[in-house]
Parts: sequence; structure tokens; C-alpha cells
Amino acid sequence: MMRKLVDFALANRFLIIAAAILMFVWGAISFHQLPVEAYPDVADNYVEIITQWPGISAEQIEQQVTIPLEIVMNGIPHVTHLRSFSIFGLSDLKLIFDKVPSCVVSRPLSIFLAMKIVIHPIETMKVELENPYGLATTLLQPPLQACTVIVRRS
Repeated sequence: MMRKLVDFALANRFLIIAAAILMFVWGAISFHQLPVEAYPDVADNYVEIITQWPGISAEQIEQQVTIPLEIVMNGIPHVTHLRSFSIFGLSDLKLIFDKVPSCVVSRPLSIFLAMKIVIHPIETMKVELENPYGLATTLLQPPLQACTVIVRRS
């Protein structure tokens, strides 16, 4: 098998050289089209929803806030993971979005577009969270990415 491959390469030198030159040119063109970023964004886009309801136990937070929010957020497009936890007076949901390439949609899914998608279900939930004991405050965490720390050299 290997002998036949070597014999073919020696018999057709110009074909092998032309294929090598073609692959070299193709590689050079592809290399020049690569995007260059100082700090590439390697983290997924995520939106964190924090709901505070002071004085309410973790079980009540789970039943009255976290589970209804999870149910509403399950229908959001491009969500790959939904993580949540509830502690005394606090509910925290993290929606992790997939990175949709720009060839699939008109523009890639950014953190701001993901936040815009999440805001409407949160607004509908705020009406349902009003009760005689007080109002649960729902906030979106400010957008943070993996490369948010900028080191400045003086």
C-alpha cells in the first residue's frame, strides 16, 4: 500500500507539486482571513436573574419564585443550560445561551440580545410575584464576560 503511494508520487511529480502549491496558497489565504482579537471571548453568553425576597425561607423561595421562573424561562430560544439555586431570601437563575454563528441568523447572539430576550418573561413574572407579604425584587446581573478585567501597565 505504502509502496504504491510512493510510486505514484514519484511517477507524477508535477501533480504532487501542484497539489502542494495549491494547499499552500489556500492555507495562506485562510490564514489572512482569520479574525485577530487581543482577548478572544471564550466564555458562553449567559444571563443571570437574581430575585431577592427578604424574610422568606429557602423552600418558599424555591416554590414561589425559582420554579415559576424556571418554567417561564424554559421556552426561550438558544438556551443550552438553566441552572438555579435558592437560599434564604434569594433566588438565582443562570441561563446559558449557545453561540449561534452569524451564518444561521442575521447576527450572532450577543449578551445584550440574550438579555433583551429574557426581559419580557421577567416583566410578566413581576406581576405574579406581588403578594400581601411584600414584593420580590427581580434584577438582571450586569453583563460580565470571561475577559472583563483589563490590566493597565503604566
